[in-house]
Amino acid sequence: MKIQIGGEWKVYWDNIPLPLGAEVIGTVSLTEGNNGVLLFLQSGIYVQGNDGSVTSLEQMEVKKELGLPTHGGNRAGAGRPKTGRTQRKLQATNEEWELILEYADEVRSK
Repeated sequence: MKIQIGGEWKVYWDNIPLPLGAEVIGTVSLTEGNNGVLLFLQSGIYVQGNDGSVTSLEQMEVKKELGLPTHGGNRAGAGRPKTGRTQRKLQATNEEWELILEYADEVRSK
């Protein structure tokens, strides 16, 4: 798959109105002779358009070609809230561990 942002997309679409809410990204070439206009539909999917008809494309492949993230990522409000705590590793006897736990409870209750 090769994508060209912008490009001469009208060659593949003619004078037909675009689907409602569609955004033209550019042109897409899947194989030799299988070219069209790359559209981003209102539903959030990328399609190849040719003279008024659209064909769904492999979404992950399109996103990779466009340099877009393909999985998750940072989103406001997502994930576990930060506590400022860091996991630490130490060795202690059972008696020392009991003292550590008591002290930790004391510090946290302040």
